[in-house]
Amino acid sequence: MYVDNSVYNTLNSNEVQTIHAMRRFLSTCDGFWTNKKHATTLSLIDRPIRSLLNLIWRNDPFAVDLHRHQDPSVTLFEIQILYGISELRAGNHQTVEELLTWWLPEQDATNGFAMLSTIAGIMDDIGAERRQTDWFRAQIIALSALRILARRSRAPRRHGVTQSAGHPMNAPLH
Repeated sequence: MYVDNSVYNTLNSNEVQTIHAMRRFLSTCDGFWTNKKHATTLSLIDRPIRSLLNLIWRNDPFAVDLHRHQDPSVTLFEIQILYGISELRAGNHQTVEELLTWWLPEQDATNGFAMLSTIAGIMDDIGAERRQTDWFRAQIIALSALRILARRSRAPRRHGVTQSAGHPMNAPLH
């Protein structure tokens, strides 16, 4: 089941560059900065993004669901990171703490919060456009629902009960 959810066309350039910074976690190659205007400024988030993803990876490598750089879709995890940044920029600390506890044990969630706060602070400092958090919540709900529907449509039936195939469903970027 292919789902065409046009997320990429609705992301602003800073959000796209943030996704590129996240995807650098999977690769050692350089040259990801497609927009020269934002390359120097947004390269500031590269280190804190890598630190955050490394922290999550050490605790649960399956939680860090990133696509390769040239993949034309975003994962639920990538949208959740953007959501966390947006929530921090809006001052909603409790929401971010709850998000981080999905990925990290309590003792590491504090470090994760500091890392995500650093990223949000950099985005504020460079004057990056801040998207309303409601938009991210809607995307998370839509991607989660599509994922569930896709699993149900692929799942084998046993005694009238649907079994989950366990394959993630991601929305195309364009």
